[in-house]
Amino acid sequence: MNIKLLRHFVSVYDHRSLSLAAQALGVTQSNVSKSIQKLEDDLELLLFHRHTRDVQATDAAKKLYRSARQCLNVTEDFANKARYLSHGESGALRIGCGPLAHDLLIKPIINQLVAKDSKITIHTGTGNFEQLRHQLDNHQYDCLFYDVGELERIADPSDYQVIPLLQEKVYIVANKDHPIHAQTDVMDKLFDYRWVLPPVPQRYIGQLPTKFQEFILNSDLPDFEVTDLPQALDLAQTNNLITIAVGDLNDEMFLRRSLKAVDIPFSITSDIGLWRLRTRYLTPTLKDLMSMLESICDLKLVGS
Repeated sequence: MNIKLLRHFVSVYDHRSLSLAAQALGVTQSNVSKSIQKLEDDLELLLFHRHTRDVQATDAAKKLYRSARQCLNVTEDFANKARYLSHGESGALRIGCGPLAHDLLIKPIINQLVAKDSKITIHTGTGNFEQLRHQLDNHQYDCLFYDVGELERIADPSDYQVIPLLQEKVYIVANKDHPIHAQTDVMDKLFDYRWVLPPVPQRYIGQLPTKFQEFILNSDLPDFEVTDLPQALDLAQTNNLITIAVGDLNDEMFLRRSLKAVDIPFSITSDIGLWRLRTRYLTPTLKDLMSMLESICDLKLVGS
């Protein structure tokens, strides 16, 4: 089976569009269209119903997709393993991060790499869970740092190895002189003030009181949204806004801020884990990362 045809098939299936698949692959739409036609001719199966603006997978395509993706994974891992055996590379790691991972994990990892003068390089990206998982499935990331609870929402979780790393309390915070701290019924007044928020994982939203859920899910609220937690904390302190914080409020980095936890009648706990595809070769570089995480998170990961 021609690997290029399978790669084009998987991309069209994922994007439901010949043009978007071509963009993702870096080829022309005509090239992708010819690949799909060739694959259909070879298999004597119709894989997609073509429409003006998109394509729709047939039942045959749906049944073949998983096997096609696994075949691509095995091929990619064969090439990766051969490269490591041939050159002993310790190369780069590509990590997809949820909204809390940069501050809680990426910073200490980079600190360790710099302290050890390691040759490992790290490239990170952010996005919602579905975007990051799609990129992990297609080998655009070596692993993800994201909430473990997302595993419950996946139809076939056996594709992934998910290792819990950090469980940290999530707080609502505001400057120490913010009027919210003087309110006797905080929940009635909490949303009368201006907020800035980083992305909030879906599982956390499900743990919140109904009024809080409505606040976060309302497209007109909160007042300001940013891409990560440090930005939210900086803006909250500078502009007297309310936001969230995660981790140890007695940590030196947090104590240097003028922010204080708001007394609320409920609690949320983050549960960040390392996500990787079970079918992918565990490279020496990823093993090194897991060894660093052992000390950062006080866990036993290598060999998990």
